Amino acid sequence: MDALTIEKLCRFIPPDRVNKSKNRYWAIRPSEDADPELDRFLMAYRDLGFGWHFVKTLVDNGLEFPECGFDTNDRFLWRAYLYLVDKSRYRDKAILEALALTRDDMISGHKRAVINAMLVSEDVTFESIAKMLKKSISAEGVEAYATCFFDIPGRKSDLSLLASLVYPNGRYAEFVRDSLDNEAFATLLLRAGYNNGVDDVLAMAGVRTDFVGRSQSADAAKRLESLFMSVGYLLARNGGITSTSPALTNARGLLTAAKQAGISNGASPFTASMGQAMMDDLTAMAAGFSADMSAGVLFGGNNSGVSISDLSAVHTLVTGGDRRDK
Repeated sequence: MDALTIEKLCRFIPPDRVNKSKNRYWAIRPSEDADPELDRFLMAYRDLGFGWHFVKTLVDNGLEFPECGFDTNDRFLWRAYLYLVDKSRYRDKAILEALALTRDDMISGHKRAVINAMLVSEDVTFESIAKMLKKSISAEGVEAYATCFFDIPGRKSDLSLLASLVYPNGRYAEFVRDSLDNEAFATLLLRAGYNNGVDDVLAMAGVRTDFVGRSQSADAAKRLESLFMSVGYLLARNGGITSTSPALTNARGLLTAAKQAGISNGASPFTASMGQAMMDDLTAMAAGFSADMSAGVLFGGNNSGVSISDLSAVHTLVTGGDRRDK
């Protein structure tokens, strides 16, 4: 569901279900300048499980399904509503498949994490997801789950929403040592899908067993080299130039090797693989720091918080040299 659809539907949520703290579905913090309609919309929009919570609220309060709900093209809202009205009479396989994914057992949790990550990937359909999962869930089951419990497909154009879901604290979290140990399995899969697509999701989840054989390509080393350098460069240019992050340590090692190789064969191997722009920036950075150290300039004096050891580390990073030889 997009924002306009959610805005229409949330008007039918009884006010007491929004304002009373006992409501376990939605909670808002009232403020002096609160706008009830705005708060209700924001409450609904940030809830990826809005579809299920909406129809359950209707049924719990004895309310009929609104006519505008039939204009949303989200047929599974209506089917979920009917199921909740009478689970025996309106037993629905797709709704049951979606509900199964919300359970907390190991198998359901694993499949839910995989499907969530696939749903945030580009260029996927409910049919393709079901096919890649060997039809362990039907395409209708995937669609019902997305509509009711993880409504990302209708909000993919909202890049802020996607980024807040995948990187709630930004990409800086990935620059920390042992960052993989500090993130949940589901979060790591979301990042794989968001950044690289469904193939990486299936490989990281252990669903695809032929990943190692498929990845042994001739240019794998170059791609890994490029990735190390790109991440290190991204961190360096955004405030982490003196960081001890592994991202920068890896880049430092590759840059040192590249400089040494450039001396021996007359050309830097990074010129083609990493781009001339990166080389120009790093070369200029190295020249600037070398000049400052030679002149005894420490970025404005002793109050800057930058030490000689910091500058030495930077010099080694960007030149590949050893200051003991200077």
